[in-house]
Amino acid sequence: MNRFLLFALPVLACVLVPCAGCQAPADSTAGGTTAGAGSGGQEGPPGVQAVAEKLFGSKVRVLLKGDLAHNGRYHVLVLDPRAPVAGDPASGVAFWRAAVIQKEDKGWMEVLRCDEYLKNSSGYLRGTPLAPVSGWQLQVGPADDKRGQQLSFTPLPVKGIVSVPAIKVRWNPIVNRYQSLDAANQTFLAELPLLETPASELR
Repeated sequence: MNRFLLFALPVLACVLVPCAGCQAPADSTAGGTTAGAGSGGQEGPPGVQAVAEKLFGSKVRVLLKGDLAHNGRYHVLVLDPRAPVAGDPASGVAFWRAAVIQKEDKGWMEVLRCDEYLKNSSGYLRGTPLAPVSGWQLQVGPADDKRGQQLSFTPLPVKGIVSVPAIKVRWNPIVNRYQSLDAANQTFLAELPLLETPASELR
């Protein structure tokens, strides 16, 4: 298995956005988040759409934005939809790839990535299947004052492959990054630097 390299580079640090006027506006919805494109929510810092399109192309969808992690930083959840989607993200959205990007002083940085695998800057999130995933479903759960928005990632069924439980993810304020949680949804699980052993340990 190749060594984990994807987050060695600051994925979006080169996409610079002027700092003037970049302070995130207060969102009016619960938990300080708003649904993305077409929701009527506030726009937030300039340049969000350009950064999102740099990641996933012109069909990218901004699903959530605001202080998603409750860490004082503006986060944006973007995804490359599997099919045209609409409605409440709490009901589940199918997608190919997704990412959470965080506003920095001089640009944006990717802090969570979900493509064939689910990973952050320190490795693969526990619960990630060993086999590459060709599609996911995302459900947005309740927000927590300390751990921010809950994101639940479920690999879409593949013929001949045993289904994998949903992987629940929140911001861990102790280590300042997104991590998966145990089955009780209480304890954060450390990342795996390599996917060489079964990672589905959430049962």
